[in-house]
Amino acid sequence: RAFEAFTTAWPDASQTAEAWFRLGQLRAMKGDANGAVAAYASSLKGWPKTSWAPESTMRLAGALGDANRPKEACAALSQFDKLYAKAATAETRASGKSMATKYKCG
Repeated sequence: RAFEAFTTAWPDASQTAEAWFRLGQLRAMKGDANGAVAAYASSLKGWPKTSWAPESTMRLAGALGDANRPKEACAALSQFDKLYAKAATAETRASGKSMATKYKCG
C-alpha cells in the first residue's frame, strides 16, 4: 500500500519510477501478472537509464508472458536488447535469451 500511496501522492517525484518497479515486484509475487505489467510499464516510462531499468524490462517481459501476451513480451525483450543489454549483468542477458526462446521471439 505504501508504494501505491507514494505513486499517487507524488507522481512526479524522482523516486516514483522506482516505486512502480517495487510495486511490480510485489504484484508479481502475489501472482497478479496484469498488475505487474501495469506497474513495470509505469516504471519504464521514458525508458530510464537507471540501475534497475534492465531488470524492470526483463520483469515486464516475464509478466507479459505470464499474462499470455507473448508478442508484447518479445517487444519488451527487443527494447531490452536495444537499450540495456550492454550494461546489464550476464545473468540478466541470459534470462532475456531464455525468455526469447520460451516466447518464440524472432
